[in-house]
Amino acid sequence: MCGCLTSGFAGVYFEMVLKYGSSKASIWLRNMQLSIIGLFVSMASCYSRDMEQLSSRGWFAGYNNTVWAVIVLQAAGGLVKDSFLADASSDLLTVLCC
Repeated sequence: MCGCLTSGFAGVYFEMVLKYGSSKASIWLRNMQLSIIGLFVSMASCYSRDMEQLSSRGWFAGYNNTVWAVIVLQAAGGLVKDSFLADASSDLLTVLCC
């Protein structure tokens, strides 16, 4: 529930920054900025919780074809959504996000 709420707020904020922000940075630059921040926070969380398991088994232990398919589909869906984000209305974005 908390993840759903924070994701929704992040999407609305990101759209607001793109449409009404004073910076003219491209959507790709904004995505890279947000992903780098998320990468560092996620890695810190993983290391603080599972340091010994990551050291012994590695980052991708337990991944199978289904997990990789979900990762690829999520990445492709994000790229499709981002290609429409700058010019789309909020109604279209709601449909794209679902």
